Amino acid sequence: MDEVQGPLASANIALPWLIFCRRQDWLQRLNENYSTATFCVRPFTALSYMMTGGISRTFPIPGLLYRATFPVDLALSRFFPWLCASFFTLTLTRR
Repeated sequence: MDEVQGPLASANIALPWLIFCRRQDWLQRLNENYSTATFCVRPFTALSYMMTGGISRTFPIPGLLYRATFPVDLALSRFFPWLCASFFTLTLTRR
């Protein structure tokens, strides 16, 4: 089997989504140390992540175009998070 290399070789982008949005058994385990009833989820990055090619060292679009579309991108991800958001930040309160 070939070895996987690179900055995201061991990343699993689905884990936060599974833990906080889909799997209630994982959320119950977190409830031992954190208040999961009041956690805050802020979705972001709908189009800009796709436009820039994701996580890469090159930037395939002009910076001015990226900056111009970012407010629209943020609004789309906030108004339609289940459709448009690629990432989210989550705030937990320690018990």
